[in-house]
Amino acid sequence: MQKLPEKVGTTVTKETDFVSRMNSIVWDSDLESFDSEEKWSALIKEFHLEDNGWLTYMFNKRQRWIPAYYRDIPLGCLLRITQRSEIMNSFFKRFQNPCGTLVEFWLRFQSAMDQQRYTQKSLDRDSDLSLPVTKTMLHLKIHASTVYTHALFYEFQKQCVSSLNSCSAGNSSRDSTTRFLDVEDAILHTTYTVAI
Repeated sequence: MQKLPEKVGTTVTKETDFVSRMNSIVWDSDLESFDSEEKWSALIKEFHLEDNGWLTYMFNKRQRWIPAYYRDIPLGCLLRITQRSEIMNSFFKRFQNPCGTLVEFWLRFQSAMDQQRYTQKSLDRDSDLSLPVTKTMLHLKIHASTVYTHALFYEFQKQCVSSLNSCSAGNSSRDSTTRFLDVEDAILHTTYTVAI
């Protein structure tokens, strides 16, 4: 997105709110992929950028960089691509030595992996032997506290509490096997249909 003004042209980006509108389409984690595509197409048409090769190229690769396409991947929404590479760099930096041999690198790497495994087992043990503190007694949260790790549960709980303040149940319907409920989001002014 940093290249956007350069690739689209300064006339479009300086005189309009094109960049902020494009950012709202790309980085809105509540948009579904088809909504993102519709809004992208409408914005491109509005600014007459259908022939822009770079935008066409980026749109064709949208599954790789727009969060709406990979948010269903576990923990995919918590880390952006640059954050993943920064985490990897900081991990490898701990046991890199420019003058070291391959054997030294391997031994340090093994040591780091052993430490990571130990930490993971400790966290798993803590999650198995205790339950996190819940803020409400919703059955969903009580169940989540037994299934999720503590860290993931607290993230879930934060989102759940904020949704209680902004969401309300609407119409409900049923087909032969599934019940559907319309959930209205007062903040985003949208309605989601959820299968129960």
